[in-house]
Amino acid sequence: MKDARYLIRITHRGTFQPRQQADLLVKVRALAELIKGKAINLRVSPVAIEFDVFCSPENNPNLIKDAFQSLGDVITCKRLDVPPPVVNARAIVTESRQLFNEHRFWRFTKCWKISGRSLKGRRKTSFKALSLRPRRWFMLRRMKRA
Repeated sequence: MKDARYLIRITHRGTFQPRQQADLLVKVRALAELIKGKAINLRVSPVAIEFDVFCSPENNPNLIKDAFQSLGDVITCKRLDVPPPVVNARAIVTESRQLFNEHRFWRFTKCWKISGRSLKGRRKTSFKALSLRPRRWFMLRRMKRA
């Protein structure tokens, strides 16, 4: 049976820094083994850590949350391998704005890409133009830091 993929997001109030990513990934993988799962793609932002967990689909989401509680408060435990629900454009823009403001740039970009798949014609062209603007801003900001 195929493993289920979950997005886990945990607040840390500045406890973890991006330079600790490798050590933190070792801890997260050890905790994931307790639920017979695997953890990958650990990302550290100023307010939270985020990673993907692959485990049995029969696992209760509360069991998954409890496994990682020692790292901080679990604020997101979302299953990713299910079809996305149909949402309206206003909801996508609101969610994208929130993700961007929370320094979740990877999720922000993915949210925009997924929402643009169902569009056609002029709407798709307009959507692409709108989605490039924040990504371009982010890349310019990243290049200035380097």
